[in-house]
Amino acid sequence: MKKNLIILASLFCASAAFVACDDENESGPKTHDITVTEGVFVVNSGNSYNGIAGSLTTYSPYTGANSTDAFAAVNGRSLGATPNDGIAYGSKIYLVVDGENRIEVLDAATLKATTPISTIALLGETEGVSPRHILALDGRLYVSTFGGVVAAIDTTDYSLAAKYKVGAYPEGMAVSEGKLWVANSSYGDGQHPSLSIIDLSSGAVETLEDEAIKNPSTLLAVGGSVYVMEGDLYDWQTWAVISAGGLRKVTGRTVERVVDGGMAMGANQMAAKDDVIYMIKDAYTAPVCLTYNTRSGAVSEMPLEGLVAANAINVDQTTGEIYVLSYSQSAEVSEYTQADYNAPGFANRYDALGHLVATFPTGVGPTAIFFRQGVVQVAYE
Repeated sequence: MKKNLIILASLFCASAAFVACDDENESGPKTHDITVTEGVFVVNSGNSYNGIAGSLTTYSPYTGANSTDAFAAVNGRSLGATPNDGIAYGSKIYLVVDGENRIEVLDAATLKATTPISTIALLGETEGVSPRHILALDGRLYVSTFGGVVAAIDTTDYSLAAKYKVGAYPEGMAVSEGKLWVANSSYGDGQHPSLSIIDLSSGAVETLEDEAIKNPSTLLAVGGSVYVMEGDLYDWQTWAVISAGGLRKVTGRTVERVVDGGMAMGANQMAAKDDVIYMIKDAYTAPVCLTYNTRSGAVSEMPLEGLVAANAINVDQTTGEIYVLSYSQSAEVSEYTQADYNAPGFANRYDALGHLVATFPTGVGPTAIFFRQGVVQVAYE
């Protein structure tokens, strides 16, 4: 039995991180607790304009097992219109479905759906419309909505624990030093973009505006600073770029431009591990992965094979592996995009050095990727 556990430990070490000290017992083996990635999940937005429902794709990094529409396979129904985000938290998976004004609650082990959370019932017709992004902290779900609020939802009974009024069309969020930061996109029109800063202890909300922030979408907290993915600002009639996006660093209330140019509007194009931020430049035309070292300030290009029209990026925190979601290539490539918005997309999995490990299919419009991690105890000599 001990020999089998030792073999199991060696298999997991390639895709895991040690998280606990030795547990040595005179009558038994030494053990380690190891954090492993139990599953990879892709939220597919579909295409509501053409009547294509959203879906959930699952992937095992160990066996390669893949289901492009796992939610429907388990629950006998589609996710509905425009799923936009998802997280694994505790024993549950939460999926934000923008077009249905609800948050699906799934058992993480079986993907069986329980009673969903209606953001309209929770917040009302105006403030509950179009839930966008989600994060979890200390037993609460924080959900941004296009109604201009962030809802704090208690995970024990899914009641509304608190509500915070933020800016116009809030998108991504991040937590830094007891404060919840919110990217108010102003729907990409450049009229009222800002960041909201919510003090989670007092409930006070502060607004930060800056000339360098015109179309914020995704936020990351790294090393005491908050990093803002600034999408390109477009002319809605001609699609010409009015203002190039990039990466912005906010320390205190000071905003600094650290990377400029060619960032996709509203896409989840940023992820981080340790001191390195990964982002996608020219996502829909000629996608390139850039890295930014938050300590040295160095910007580098990481060549990633097989990108077409990248729509999201994330990094597995246990392995350092990089996952990039992409639309398939359209038969009619234009100067603005080469994406096919009606065809199933795909995900590329890279090792920490950027070498392609695997590719697996997704549903239509892959838009967010997240991981479920667990802990296993293994013995060693």
